[in-house]
Amino acid sequence: MQRLLLAGVLTVLMGCSSLVPTSLPALRGLSPLDTDPSGFVVRIELPEGVDLVHGSAQLTLSAEQADTGQSLSGTFILAQNRVDEQTFFRVAEQDLPALRDLQGQIRSWETEDPETTTGSFSVSLTACSLDGAPKKDATASVALKVRQDQPFIPLLTQAPLNTILARVSVGDLPPCS
Repeated sequence: MQRLLLAGVLTVLMGCSSLVPTSLPALRGLSPLDTDPSGFVVRIELPEGVDLVHGSAQLTLSAEQADTGQSLSGTFILAQNRVDEQTFFRVAEQDLPALRDLQGQIRSWETEDPETTTGSFSVSLTACSLDGAPKKDATASVALKVRQDQPFIPLLTQAPLNTILARVSVGDLPPCS
């Protein structure tokens, strides 16, 4: 499953010229199944005039067994903490037991049949505009940490916001409420 998760991360980020190439080896060693989810932290640096919709940050972990068609999936709330211009997200305390349980179930599937077990690990966020449309050349940076004793792995550095937003352009961001 680790190979497939890495492939999913790379597929999403391949179109971004701001992907930090030196981070790729570190990403290869990550497995969300073998890491305590209390250590997962996503750091986002947003441009001036852009924020995230309160409560929109979610982490999804899912797996499927190709031979049986069985699937497991869980979506977990990411709690937000803002420090200066950086926004940090971690799995909400109340969701940790359920996420750990799902990790164990998927690990069991992978141990039993690694060839037919596939999975994905994703984070979704919804951006909004604080005071009108941000600049068209606005950028954002994203970094990931999976253990508290390790440094952040930069995924995107000063990436054009238009290239990382899904389904909406910078000029069409909804207002923050």
